[in-house]
Amino acid sequence: MVTVVTVGAISGCVHQQPKVQYVYVPLPLNRPVRPEFPKVKGTDLMCVSSDTKQLLLNRDNIMKDYMNKLEATIDATKLTDP
Repeated sequence: MVTVVTVGAISGCVHQQPKVQYVYVPLPLNRPVRPEFPKVKGTDLMCVSSDTKQLLLNRDNIMKDYMNKLEATIDATKLTDP
C-alpha cells in the first residue's frame, strides 16, 4: 500500500504543466484630427480685464501642451523601422 502512494506521488511530480508565456504586442493607434481653435480678435476682448486675458492665454497654452503630450503618447505606439 505504501509503494502505491509513493509511486503516485512521484509520477505526479514528474509531469510538469507547460508554462504559459504572454507576449504583449503594441497596437499602433491613429491620431484623431486635431481641433482647430477659433480665432478671437483683440477688439472682441476689450471688455475683458487684463487678468482674465492672461488666464485665457494660460488656459490655451495648457490645452495645447496637453494635446502635444497626448499626440506623443499616440505616436509612441507606432513601430519604427530599425
